[in-house]
Amino acid sequence: MNYFVNLLVGLGLGWIGSIGLGPVTLLVVNRSLHKGWASGYLSGMGASVSDTLYASVAAFGITLLINIIQEYSGWFRLLIAVTLFLIGLFLIFSKPRQNGVHGPSSSKNLWRDFATTLLLSLSNPIMVVVYLGLFGFFNIISEPGTPVRILFLLTGILLGANAYWFTLAHLIHRLRVRLKADFLRKVNLVIGLSMWVMAVIAGFKAWFSLMH
Repeated sequence: MNYFVNLLVGLGLGWIGSIGLGPVTLLVVNRSLHKGWASGYLSGMGASVSDTLYASVAAFGITLLINIIQEYSGWFRLLIAVTLFLIGLFLIFSKPRQNGVHGPSSSKNLWRDFATTLLLSLSNPIMVVVYLGLFGFFNIISEPGTPVRILFLLTGILLGANAYWFTLAHLIHRLRVRLKADFLRKVNLVIGLSMWVMAVIAGFKAWFSLMH
């Protein structure tokens, strides 16, 4: 598998790996509606950076970190559950404005949006195990010239994920001018309750892991 193919595989993994109705997706949708596409995109970028970091751990076989992640997976899931509950609480009681327009976001607020999703995604290190399986499936790590190939793959993952979040944030942002405050309030409620459901699921998984 040459370097260009590794890059293309990474692009595909980055795009596909970002698809799904998870907490980051809900945050990106919410922020794109209420704060603009830049806020939504920076939020998604936080998740893509986290995924790339965990993919790096898996690809380069950092055994110590992998063992720690597997040993303390229950506590990590508990952290995820608490985080999702707090985010859901904030969204449920927030009050959107007409057409979702909150004015232009400052650079400080944008980087805060990036940091919150980065930390949320980093609280789910189970992604290391997922990438270990993916890399084994594509048989990349065992090939000659592995370090350079892995760097091309990781670059592809980062670019593919960023492309997905940019596209999603842009599409959602274009919808917001047609939406009224009452509808946005309901969107906040649905997203907040969804966060709580995910928190309960993460909590049960944490309990199961800690009890076994």
